[in-house]
Amino acid sequence: MLSRSLIWRSLDEFFLCPKYSPTYFRYFGGLSFKMADGGRQMRRFSQTNTSNDGSFDQTWVEHEFMLRGNFVRAANSIEFTQDHSGIPSDADLSHLERRLGHLFTDRALLVLALTHRSAASPNSRVLSWVGDAALQLAITEQLAGVYGCLTPGDLTVMRSELASRENCTQNALFLGLAEMMIIGKSVRVASGKPSDSMLAETFEAVLGAVYVDGGLNAVRKAYGQNFPLPTLDSLQD
Repeated sequence: MLSRSLIWRSLDEFFLCPKYSPTYFRYFGGLSFKMADGGRQMRRFSQTNTSNDGSFDQTWVEHEFMLRGNFVRAANSIEFTQDHSGIPSDADLSHLERRLGHLFTDRALLVLALTHRSAASPNSRVLSWVGDAALQLAITEQLAGVYGCLTPGDLTVMRSELASRENCTQNALFLGLAEMMIIGKSVRVASGKPSDSMLAETFEAVLGAVYVDGGLNAVRKAYGQNFPLPTLDSLQD
């Protein structure tokens, strides 16, 4: 099992971006961040992540702050192609917020979640990765709370079905994301509309934006109020 310090060091190296370093890497689909010289600042930071008794301390809050800060910087640094499909109106974004039951502190995060990589850089890809994890946990909690008497194997099969690409695509359509996605000319010329995989990824990205902006409780609310857990019979069909 990985030690806590090793896990946190990996997260530090992924998200922490101090100043004054000559080393750069491309992240968030195109946004440049600075890395600590030789990783020394990261290692010093990671050594403070646990208290003497091994429990996590206030650095949980510090990592949450860094996570949100990095995504907000990405969201406010989007460079759209000249031929993108257009940014949703404030009215459309407000309507989506009402559907999600979450009012964004920084609505640019929601725009980032709706931005396909064909239309801009940075884009929604990393938010989708975060949203996939949040979705998995929200579904896990639903299933364990209602059907916790079943075996872990059965619950895993149900979770895989609920988090499948097909289900995420249908969820995206239910929320009206197909009409709000920001896509590039290459997609519009090829098919005229987002593919199923693009819709599924955008649904995950929207949940990722909700998580970054409001935490897991906001994801629970957004997912639970729109997609109540199906009956056991329908899950097992």
